[in-house]
Amino acid sequence: MKKSSSVVEIDRKELSELIARVEEAIEHQLALSVDDLKLLLLAISTLCALQEKIEADDITLHKLRKLLGMVQQSERRGVDSQGDNPEDQDTGSQSKPRKKSKNKKKKKATSSAEPPKQVYHALTQYQRGQECPACCKGKLYKFDPGIFLRVTGHARFEAEKHIIEQLRCNACQEVYKAELPPAVLADGDANQMYGYSARTLMVIDKFFSGLPYYHQANLADIFGYSVSASTIFDQCEHVADAIMPVFYELKRLAATA
Repeated sequence: MKKSSSVVEIDRKELSELIARVEEAIEHQLALSVDDLKLLLLAISTLCALQEKIEADDITLHKLRKLLGMVQQSERRGVDSQGDNPEDQDTGSQSKPRKKSKNKKKKKATSSAEPPKQVYHALTQYQRGQECPACCKGKLYKFDPGIFLRVTGHARFEAEKHIIEQLRCNACQEVYKAELPPAVLADGDANQMYGYSARTLMVIDKFFSGLPYYHQANLADIFGYSVSASTIFDQCEHVADAIMPVFYELKRLAATA
């Protein structure tokens, strides 16, 4: 961090890490460290100083960019040598033109990966304010939680056997069935063996990843669920029949446009 008058230049990485620690402290009711409190105080004072300068109309756009650290050090020296150095103004020396560097375009991420699911494991054996069992002198207080990331894998196809309880009247033989959960019905009706999620995976493997049907069948065997290539073809055909009306409608709209 570099200090310029009453404005403090804070590194963006440090600021983002501070925001993450503050959010974590709010979520788990933790106390911030002394260094975090100092950094937070500097950020607030910098914001107040910038607001005062803007209200007083005593700052230009270039000065604002310079104070916020948006101007690189080489650009600062170039501006100072042209505008603030009297020797350069008297001699009229011209700086050599710099070659423009080709900025490589950063590749945009195409996948919208979801953030990892957070699972909080509560400590039930001890409580805050309890006497320490180790030394029997101090008191236990809230401390920074331990964090680790776990990446798990799942089989490509997972079969679930649903047993539906039924009751039948001994007089009229009317049968009453238990209702299926909405999550199960959202993936297909009760007479559908392969759910929409399984069909979607088959279609993506075939028409997006270019994975043949027999390769998909071999992968399913490796993961412990046997499914034939012909079955995968039939399920992909079901998906094609379902989206065929959309194709015809788009074709009609393109013809009338």
